[in-house]
Amino acid sequence: MHKRVHINITFLILLTSLMMSAQLDVFQQRSQYVLNSYVRGGLVDYKNLKEDTKTIDILKESLSKTKLDELSPQELKAFLINAYNMTVIISIVENYPTSSVMDINGFFDKIKHQIAGKSLTLNDLEKNWLFKKFPDARLHFALVCGAISCPPLKDTIFNGQNIESRLDKITKTTLNNSKFITIDMHEKTASVSKIFDWYQSDFKKYKTVLNFINKYTDKTIPAGFSLEFKKYDWSLNQS
Repeated sequence: MHKRVHINITFLILLTSLMMSAQLDVFQQRSQYVLNSYVRGGLVDYKNLKEDTKTIDILKESLSKTKLDELSPQELKAFLINAYNMTVIISIVENYPTSSVMDINGFFDKIKHQIAGKSLTLNDLEKNWLFKKFPDARLHFALVCGAISCPPLKDTIFNGQNIESRLDKITKTTLNNSKFITIDMHEKTASVSKIFDWYQSDFKKYKTVLNFINKYTDKTIPAGFSLEFKKYDWSLNQS
């Protein structure tokens, strides 16, 4: 009798583990489907995605039921980025039509989402989970907040195998885009994304924002150049 109970408990633990893994797989597969089907050039077709209620429902369910206990640090980092980007998309779809996330009351700090068994706002997910566990300034160029001035959505989700190389690549691509950084050699100024103003403390590891930028840009901003911050365009990143 005791042996049978022990076997049953072992089986239940194995089954639970497989179910956890299955939810993550579903979330990743459906997230990739969204990128493939509704994102072009970094812009999202929210109108048609809103009509795909099955995809939204599956995304929400798998996102809420994914368990994080058995994920490696790299897998967790990738999951949290994907979770943020997909939660932004889900929240916009649920409030669509809208012309800006700033027109949705409490979009970042009040609306709660079910993520990995927790009830979290987007700010909770970004600041209290992702950046608290992984204080990596490159994350600012992987997280997409639903606005034109955000880094554009990429066509592939993050995973534990590609996370570090993709963060490097995305940061480099973003910072070499004139939408984020422009240099005026005559005026000796560099106009950079407002992200560098809002999150200056996240770049303190590099001593200065300029040091971080020059690490990833092809064209170095000379020492002594003054930094100006570009106006942030909160218009919806819709196609």
